[in-house]
Amino acid sequence: MNNLGWLCLALWLGLLQTPCYGEVAALRATIEALSAVESRLAGYPGAEAGAALVERELVAAGVEAVRRDSFAVVVPIERGGRLRLEQSGEEVSLWGLWPNLARTVTLPPEGLRAPMIYGGRGEWRDFDGHAMDGRIVLLEFDSWNHWLHAASLGARAVVFIAPEQANRHQAAAKYAHVPLDIPRFWIEREAGLVLRQRLRGGELLVHLQGRMDWQQRPAWNIWGVIPGADPELADERVAIEAYYDGISVVPGRAPSAETACGIAALLELARHLAADPPARTTILVATSAHFQGRQGMAEFLARHARRLEEPLHIDLFIGLDLSSRTDQVGIWNNTARPELRRFFAPFGRRFSGYASTLDSAAVGSLVNGITPIKGLDWSAYMPGGIAANSQLALEGGLISLGLITVNDARLQIDLPLDQPAAVNYGNLARQVALINGVLQQALNDPQLLEEKAAFGPVLQDRMRDLRLKVRTFPRRSQTPDRPVADAVAVVRSQRATADKAVKGVRTAQVHLSDDEGELLITGLVQAQYRTNVYVLDPQDGAITYAADLSKRAEGFHGAPLPDGSIPSSVQWALTEKSVVVFPCLSRPFYGLINPRSLNFLSGITVLNRYDTAPRQYGYALGSSLDEAAGVIFGPQDADPQNRIKILVGRQLLLLNNGVPDSRPNGEGFALAEEQLVPTLLQAAWDMWRLDEDRLQTMRDHAIENQHLQRLHQRTAQVLEAAQEAAQRKEWSRYVAHLRVALGLENQVYPGA
Repeated sequence: MNNLGWLCLALWLGLLQTPCYGEVAALRATIEALSAVESRLAGYPGAEAGAALVERELVAAGVEAVRRDSFAVVVPIERGGRLRLEQSGEEVSLWGLWPNLARTVTLPPEGLRAPMIYGGRGEWRDFDGHAMDGRIVLLEFDSWNHWLHAASLGARAVVFIAPEQANRHQAAAKYAHVPLDIPRFWIEREAGLVLRQRLRGGELLVHLQGRMDWQQRPAWNIWGVIPGADPELADERVAIEAYYDGISVVPGRAPSAETACGIAALLELARHLAADPPARTTILVATSAHFQGRQGMAEFLARHARRLEEPLHIDLFIGLDLSSRTDQVGIWNNTARPELRRFFAPFGRRFSGYASTLDSAAVGSLVNGITPIKGLDWSAYMPGGIAANSQLALEGGLISLGLITVNDARLQIDLPLDQPAAVNYGNLARQVALINGVLQQALNDPQLLEEKAAFGPVLQDRMRDLRLKVRTFPRRSQTPDRPVADAVAVVRSQRATADKAVKGVRTAQVHLSDDEGELLITGLVQAQYRTNVYVLDPQDGAITYAADLSKRAEGFHGAPLPDGSIPSSVQWALTEKSVVVFPCLSRPFYGLINPRSLNFLSGITVLNRYDTAPRQYGYALGSSLDEAAGVIFGPQDADPQNRIKILVGRQLLLLNNGVPDSRPNGEGFALAEEQLVPTLLQAAWDMWRLDEDRLQTMRDHAIENQHLQRLHQRTAQVLEAAQEAAQRKEWSRYVAHLRVALGLENQVYPGA
């Protein structure tokens, strides 16, 4: 073949892979319209506008019997934030970040007046030369979880400068699954750079205000029907679903363009199928609250598939979960359970066959994730996993497939930067063309569901409901029978300790108790769950009630898990669980890292002044090195003698034995009057003084270990150097000395 022939062939192949302009324009129009709001997070006005758009477009496409199903979802609602420079009076807008478990960024009504400093990317050396206690810190967004560094040195709040680019891993590092009272805010880049430049000249006095509330808001699932055109196949029903809500680590700024790819594809499919009705009846479903633990999908299944309140008699469920960084679509059976793979294998072969009848580009763009090529499995195409709605459909007992964009890490989601201009519409249009082609054939294929009967014995409804009853002990009563309204309950799987989000989908669901102190959570997959329950002050957002982990309360809700959460075994159709809470105040502590092994310190013992268990207390601990922090809860009405000691992993001791006339075992902390920050300095001295007393007792009895004594003396020298570094505001040296001191004294403690 001559050069001209090769050129013609190349041009022809290129045309095959180039989507038509009309498809690209339609997809762009849909995504731009959905993203032209400040936030499309479920429960926000932007999500309501998105629901109206989806409903309108389905009707316009010719889909019949389009309707909405409403349900309630609890989300953090942005109420507005601002920062004012006290000297000049200039103000800039701020937006709160995702809550730390239940604790939102809400400040007292009068706000927070404090000096502000610039802390770079939050490395310890970036704080050198700055006083940290009580400061508000301006940080670059690409600083990972280093806002915890600032908090551990006494910073009161953090403001992040919007980056030029970022990823969802950076976003997930900006909030914790520990209810730390550290307000964190987002400032737009232009204003942030101006503020950064001013702070290079030294700290500035600022006035910070912000509010975010957990509120129960309406959300909607929207669905409609395209009747089957074949009298013999019309009774078989296939549901095809995509979600339309958005997500962002800044709840009030969630344009969520990339996450709109699936719903844009569904609307294109609706137009395609309505113009050429398939043989089978097709139900098109647009769900909301996908990113809130897939609550919208759970609601749809509860209403139309599981309990059959309004049965749709779905024979096959297909979920679309698309993005635009590649043009490849994987068909998946929504489970890693090997015993189910053989039942789904025919679907993989059939869909590959459908794709083979399309143009050559489509053949290579469909990946069989059910029975992949040798040496690969689904995780090779979807690193880090995915929380697809089609997975819930399978758990609900439906034959379920997913059509999911593969080989795309979806790094750009969960951020205010997820804008329409960054979407690759060409890739998305190629996926849409492929999906329309294979689904048209599937819906017309008489043999598509011929193995349906084989699924009967192996697919079961594994979704359950959990009713929580939040109670407190009345005075002078041993029965917790007083209901607590407006409690914030956070429920997450015990297997999801490290992942706060999976491709943006929050692993924790949040719910509010009603006036009777009760809340019902529908559609939890049969498993073991961890539950955290708090009540927040409506004025300043502070935690005023927390789960009571005392022995008395254990008799009603069971022993806590190591992180302080209450276990809930969700096994029955309806599981009822009581959680006892108590009026409390809270104090954070930091540095839960073994100084020698650098492992996370887990396991906590809480004692009172007399080394017995307190009458009432609670705690919450991080679960990984990324969240090496905790919160202790003590009674609000405790007198000064009601003190608390904390032993973490038996290697971090907070005893408070440095006060005058204290015992070596310590007096404990009066939480109403004393802080636990700086945690590591306090813990190192507490351990050193305890060891000093024990070593002195040994010396008094003519017992001396020279090795331990040398280590012990060296620890004192290093701790004094750490204190000197702190006085000089040399925080990098301060932290380095503390790590050495704790490492040394941890060798002394077991032998002293």
